[in-house]
Amino acid sequence: MWACRSIFRLQRDLAPLAGLDRYQTVTWQLVQNDAGDTGLRIVAKEKPYAPPFLMLGLNLENTASSDFRITATGRYLHYGLLTSNSELRVDGSLGSDPAIGAEFYQPIGATPFFVAPYGRLFTSTFNVLSDDHVVARYAQRFSRAGANAGVNLGRRSDLRLGIYAEQLDASIEVGDPGLPTGTGSQAAMEATWRFDGQDSPVVPTGGTLSNVRLLYLFNRPDLHLGGVTSTSTEDVTQLSGTVTHFWSVGDRNRLFLFGSAGTSFKGSVLRPNQFMLGGPLRLGAYRAGELFGEHYYVGTAGYLRQLGRLPDFLGGSIFAGAWLENGDAFDDAAQASWKSNATVSVIMDTLVGPVLFASSSGFDGGWKIYVGVGRLFR
Repeated sequence: MWACRSIFRLQRDLAPLAGLDRYQTVTWQLVQNDAGDTGLRIVAKEKPYAPPFLMLGLNLENTASSDFRITATGRYLHYGLLTSNSELRVDGSLGSDPAIGAEFYQPIGATPFFVAPYGRLFTSTFNVLSDDHVVARYAQRFSRAGANAGVNLGRRSDLRLGIYAEQLDASIEVGDPGLPTGTGSQAAMEATWRFDGQDSPVVPTGGTLSNVRLLYLFNRPDLHLGGVTSTSTEDVTQLSGTVTHFWSVGDRNRLFLFGSAGTSFKGSVLRPNQFMLGGPLRLGAYRAGELFGEHYYVGTAGYLRQLGRLPDFLGGSIFAGAWLENGDAFDDAAQASWKSNATVSVIMDTLVGPVLFASSSGFDGGWKIYVGVGRLFR
């Protein structure tokens, strides 16, 4: 019994090392030296092809029945650039929202503290829909540089404090959504807490995934609307958070809860900076961004059952499920309502990423069909 406990503890202690994705295998054995003393030898076999790693992905979602957003993504990951525990990540995407960025993660000695400077160029667009057609498209282009300092709260959680400055270019690409345009600089401070206790980015067998973000936005640029230029003197403070929890019931059944909420404390929040709902898990009978406001809440409860598996050369598990979504986005508490949607879906873990087929129906008569490639629960 003592030996079994010792082996279990050893495997538990080695799990973080094996999970770093740096090594092909991590093995151990008991050995003896010439004097007859017994010791433990741990052998980590490096992967012959990496690191560094190059990871590719694909995101696809339908914003309207005849309009799709497609983005090809890639990540270059390099370990040990400065010290053995440092990491360099370079991310890029092509398609509907092109972007490129890099972050350098550097632990401070043997402490749990770290610094992470970064830079990004990216675009954020959203569509204004009418009768399931895109009637306007609004785009924001950002050139951002910033740095985070933080502390690792164990293997699964960290806390980050950061500041960034950026150049913003807001423009109207299609139609006239009645939103401001403008170019200028803005800056923000943010604090983020993250916890990831799940074992899969597709459909976990259990565990909790959570994050909380506090954003303080200041030094916003001048904006133009209808020939009038407005200079913002108000700072904006927002707090938002998301949590997802999974349970396994037997080998094939999953129960899950998803909750998210956000509020704006101070300052007038322009439409591009407001919270937006719509899409799977976030009131799926509405298109992404169709509901918006300075505050929001959404809660989802659902069930998934594993139907089988794809061939190994194509991917992993296939799940079918259903969930009930409730929530709203609003500017004032007096405007808040209780919108409810029901969704049925099929989720497949494929080589190109999670593939979703879903149909959402609102209790107020709305109805949408979704086809997507990309992560759903995170």
